[in-house]
Amino acid sequence: MSLARNLSWYTATALLNSAVPFMLLPVFTHYLDPSDYGLMSAVIAYVAVLSPFIVLGLPALFSTDFHRLERSELNRKSTVWLVLPLAIGGALTISAWALSDYLAEPLAMPSAWVPVIPCLALLGFIPQWASVMFQMDNRPRHFAAYQAAQGLSLMATAILFVALLNMHWEGRLWSMLIVGGLASIAGFLALRPFISFSTPRKDDVNEAVKFGAGLLPHSVLSQIIRQSDRLFILHFIGLAAAGEYAVGWQVASIMLVLLSTFNQAWTPYLFQNLANADELSKCKIVRLSYGIALGFVALFLAVNLASPVIFSTLISSKYQEAQRFVPYIALGYLFLGFYTLVTDYIFYTKKTYLFSILTTASAVINIAMNYVFIERFGAVGVAYAFAISSAIVTIAAWLLAHKVYPMPWMSIFTRVRSV
Repeated sequence: MSLARNLSWYTATALLNSAVPFMLLPVFTHYLDPSDYGLMSAVIAYVAVLSPFIVLGLPALFSTDFHRLERSELNRKSTVWLVLPLAIGGALTISAWALSDYLAEPLAMPSAWVPVIPCLALLGFIPQWASVMFQMDNRPRHFAAYQAAQGLSLMATAILFVALLNMHWEGRLWSMLIVGGLASIAGFLALRPFISFSTPRKDDVNEAVKFGAGLLPHSVLSQIIRQSDRLFILHFIGLAAAGEYAVGWQVASIMLVLLSTFNQAWTPYLFQNLANADELSKCKIVRLSYGIALGFVALFLAVNLASPVIFSTLISSKYQEAQRFVPYIALGYLFLGFYTLVTDYIFYTKKTYLFSILTTASAVINIAMNYVFIERFGAVGVAYAFAISSAIVTIAAWLLAHKVYPMPWMSIFTRVRSV
């Protein structure tokens, strides 16, 4: 498997998908005022926080078992991995519909749209799993086509509903619902050869629940860390400030998109090389990791240099205040890039409970800093909190990863000294 070849496909796909939000920025900032943008971003944040309860990290379990299990065993377990999220997502959607009048006020959104939150979270499951399958099956072209189709469809339907039909923020959510449904159907058809629909075994169910339960606190708290910034702004300052922050986040998120792209190529490459790793190959992986980390730093600098140009050319003048958030959000993503270099070792050992310990401490620190910093610095305080908490979780993740799967991280420095 060629890391460089696969990375080129994943990078091209990410560039296309990251271009879609930027192409939509002029549309959204023109047709939506900051309050509408804030409400739209709040719904997306709620979906992100709820998704781990439905997905249970099962696509990650699929990826760790893909090269370890015989095909028949993998297909048998996939039945459980399909049924569990569908059952949970369906139950949560029905519950949200029944309780929508009570949830509308604390969520600061119309009651009619409350059930859409778990529905959107559920519609994200199969596309996520299908994307992982294409990665692990070494099919980057299929991955690229699948992701590109979703991105272009989201752009086309968002322009149709928001700009042409003037459906405001609701148009964006209708776009997500329609495209999510179509992507789920296509993703299921792609996954069908990996699902046997055989009677699930009790130990398969127990393994899935154990894996998901171990990862759940980490996944939920990670999303709280990522989404709490805009939710704090929404509830402590207001919708307009949340909308401005969301625009700043969108500009900085080009780092997140490219870092996620890297991880899509890095994970299968790393897992395959760890399967028969000796000391020499481990040193090679470490040296490659340090080189990639330097690339992340260069990306951070590039995003900050490009930010003024993006705001002056793509974004409505009523959102110019959003530019102040970009450097601190990008710094947080730089640390999360370092995080992706080390956390796959924990996934590889299946010791997902360590993520719960890691992210619980990080979430407590992040939420506490959000509360203190927003009082002292205003909306930009949550960006400070994001950067600091990202640094903390990255350092802790490296220490835990080295404990469960030691790697010769100091080998490069030893070699330099010996020379």
